Amino acid sequence: MGLKGSVALLRRGFYPRGGGIVRTSVEPVKTLKPIVSTEFGEVLRIRGLSYSSRLPIHIVERMAKSAEQTLRESGYGNFEVELECLQPEHSKCAVDQGCGIILLAELSSGAIVGSDSLGALGKPAEKVGKEAATKLLNQLKTEAPVDKHLGDQLIVYMALADGYSKIRVSELTLHTITCIHVSEKIVGAKFEVIGEQGKPATVACNGIGLLNRLLA
Repeated sequence: MGLKGSVALLRRGFYPRGGGIVRTSVEPVKTLKPIVSTEFGEVLRIRGLSYSSRLPIHIVERMAKSAEQTLRESGYGNFEVELECLQPEHSKCAVDQGCGIILLAELSSGAIVGSDSLGALGKPAEKVGKEAATKLLNQLKTEAPVDKHLGDQLIVYMALADGYSKIRVSELTLHTITCIHVSEKIVGAKFEVIGEQGKPATVACNGIGLLNRLLA
């Protein structure tokens, strides 16, 4: 959409004290270009990160192994899950214990479909890994290039863009429906949704072409 930016995770944060730190940088643009992401293509590779703070390394190893086994059983062999086991002496380590795993499927269409799962007290590491992999597999089965979480995040940008945007989401969530309603009310953009809540759907929008008048 023409927006250039970066996000860096400086310190992780987990319940209950949080304390995570994220640094972001965004370059201003005069207007946003519309986005069209409806083609799935094929899965080129799956990559991921199994991470923890203030926990033994076998936790991240077990999460990664469980995710990899679940993906392999479904026919995916081209994947790589990195391990991150942070201890208190590391500046990125959270102030409380915690763990999780994130998985990203890179598609030939250029899109990236993601899923994740967080650990919890009493929740086996194997369950965390399998949960993330199962979520990803369920989304890939829909052959939609936009995952259900990214779907609602894109709505605001589609509303502000200059032109016609169209995306295919793996699941039309209540978050997405709410975002559409609020965007229509606030900025006057018009959306069209083909599909039902809880199922794959196509979302289109004629953006209002908001201009950044501070740029020449």
